[in-house]
Amino acid sequence: MSEVALRGRWPTKDGRPPPDIPICGFNGEKCAAKHEEEYVGIILGASISASVVFTLAVAVHLLLRRYRRLQFLQSMLWQVKLEEIDFLTSWIMGSIRASFRNLHKRKLSSKVSKRSQHKGHYNINILGYNKKGNQSPDNNRKHLDHGGMFGSVASVRGSLTSVKRLSFRVNVSLTKSMTLDLNQLMEIKHQNVCAFVGAFVEANRVLLFWEYCAKGSLQDIIWNQNIKLEDMFRFALCHDVAKGLEFIHKSSIRYHGNLKSTNCVVDSRWTCKITDFGVPSLRALEKMSAAQNGEEENCDKMLWMAPEVLLRRKDIDRQKADIFSLGIILKEVFTRSGPYSEYPFLTSYEIVSKVRDNVGGSNSFRPMIPIQLRQHSELTSLMEDCWQDDPTHRPTATRVLKALNRINPSKNLTMIDNMIAMLEKYANHLEDLVAERTSELDAEKKKTENLLYRMLPQSVAEDLKLGKPIKAEHFDEVTIYFSDIVGFTTICASSTPIEVVNLLNSLYTLFDATITRYDVYKVETIGDAYMIASGLPQRNGKKHIREIADCALDILASIATFRVPHQPDKNVKIRIGIHTGPVVTGVVGLAMPRYCLFGDTVNTASRMESNGLPLRIHMSEVSKKQLVQYPGYHLKSRGEITVKGKGKMKTYFLCGKDGFTKELPNWDEKETTEYSNNVQRPSVTSVFSDMSFVSCASSSSPIVSPSLSVSVSDIWDQRYKAKQTSILEVTCL
Repeated sequence: MSEVALRGRWPTKDGRPPPDIPICGFNGEKCAAKHEEEYVGIILGASISASVVFTLAVAVHLLLRRYRRLQFLQSMLWQVKLEEIDFLTSWIMGSIRASFRNLHKRKLSSKVSKRSQHKGHYNINILGYNKKGNQSPDNNRKHLDHGGMFGSVASVRGSLTSVKRLSFRVNVSLTKSMTLDLNQLMEIKHQNVCAFVGAFVEANRVLLFWEYCAKGSLQDIIWNQNIKLEDMFRFALCHDVAKGLEFIHKSSIRYHGNLKSTNCVVDSRWTCKITDFGVPSLRALEKMSAAQNGEEENCDKMLWMAPEVLLRRKDIDRQKADIFSLGIILKEVFTRSGPYSEYPFLTSYEIVSKVRDNVGGSNSFRPMIPIQLRQHSELTSLMEDCWQDDPTHRPTATRVLKALNRINPSKNLTMIDNMIAMLEKYANHLEDLVAERTSELDAEKKKTENLLYRMLPQSVAEDLKLGKPIKAEHFDEVTIYFSDIVGFTTICASSTPIEVVNLLNSLYTLFDATITRYDVYKVETIGDAYMIASGLPQRNGKKHIREIADCALDILASIATFRVPHQPDKNVKIRIGIHTGPVVTGVVGLAMPRYCLFGDTVNTASRMESNGLPLRIHMSEVSKKQLVQYPGYHLKSRGEITVKGKGKMKTYFLCGKDGFTKELPNWDEKETTEYSNNVQRPSVTSVFSDMSFVSCASSSSPIVSPSLSVSVSDIWDQRYKAKQTSILEVTCL
């Protein structure tokens, strides 16, 4: 076939037609080796490049992480400076907690409670504080030396905190591990875990500042009998503790290490939170410092510890030890008692020893669960599982939390239902509490009124309560009684002040019991002087002289058998003076108002007493004329005597009464005659003034007041020319 020349242009680069067979063949078989060499080079180069980039990225990441960590450590966000601390010393807290604890101790009658429960950390129901301004660093430093345990409250950077002090015998040098521990605490945030605010570290003092919870510790809530703990409330508290512990176990802290009811606190919203955890390096240093100084651990704080912790084993599972402590807390909450309150005759040391040494089988020493609580088999089983001897048999915090949710009787209620139920119970509890407080207030009000009625006449007291002004009141005719102890100075010279007080208290108690049978009013007692009146503050016509006369005879008869308490072989002799006349009464003073009698009648009655004779009732002629209107009284004229400031006065002795069956004390005419010739001791009234004297009302409780006694004693010493060693004025309120 002849060749045919084809002419034309092909759409190729060179314009030539393509070859009939591809360069590498139809299947690439002619170029396979060449391509493989090229691909291997590309892949190898890419791999090396990727490895270098990855290595550089990891190195940069690690360097940045290390840099940030070092920066974080160096920043020390947890550090609290001294000038940032303001200790609040005027919180109303101590007495409230003490009252709850003392009440709880009495109810349990437990030595364990008496020792261990006294060591609680937080104060309950703090009502408020009175901040006086920022304290100086010097004042704060004093608190570092003398305070700083849980229960102290401080303001740190404007936030209220509770203070925990760690004590060391040597200066503390912060290490990297300590700084890391403190920084870990700053990262812990959970609704059932107390927030860590910061720490103050200086020399041998370390203060840890935790979030402040106003309701106090869980132990305080348990002991406060005014708080009704329903099952739902108890489960809620235990649920909060278990939830907080679960978070700690899953966090970088890993374990608590000192879990107990005093380390569980309740905030103002009744949420229970766990506190006082972490910083194992500082706590280990504190224990080491205490051990080196021979300090023994407080057994009261060890009642929640697991046996393996008490045995100081090295391979301790700290999380399981926390579960043991959680079981003790469950027992506390549901029984409202101390950890081992069922053993009242064992000390904390004995209990700790039994828990530590009796491990295994039936010999294990554990809290006793009451019969009433054993009806809840699942709950008691949960407690017993928590304090198993073998730590591996104890549940985890997550299992405890699930078990509490399962056995909670209120688990089927929604949150709203729970809230409504709690509000209803809280309202009912408030009503009961208000009723109880109202009853207590009424009782205290009655006590106050009774005390006021002892100090002042009831009519005057009522006017004072209403805010009415008390005007002076004139009484045309009243009868006033004065008495004193014969030889009181001699008795005081041979007695101690306390013996004098006991003597006067016994004597005036006898007199007070006697005058209640008559229409008389006790005005006052000054030293050994006893004063009563009739016809005031309530007028009784002409009966006042009869009431005073009968009362005087009764008092004189009661003296016949009375003996000096510290000198039983000696009897007591009194002199009695009576006078009738007008007086003016009024209330004097604001700080201590007193019902006072003004007028010459008071002075004359005092003269009748001071010029009287032992065991005799001496009365003026005015009183005698009033008394003869009532037949049956035995009167004897004494004749005229000279009375200071009055001149000559005719006086009488009241010797008895028809129908008066009580035996009056015997008196010797010769003895009384000799006594009347001697210098008579002036009455307390005449000691102070020769003018009309004011006598003030008071009640019958003796109070020692040495302020006035010295001057009175000096005057009496001058009159008697006798050395007086100690005289006490006993003013009865």
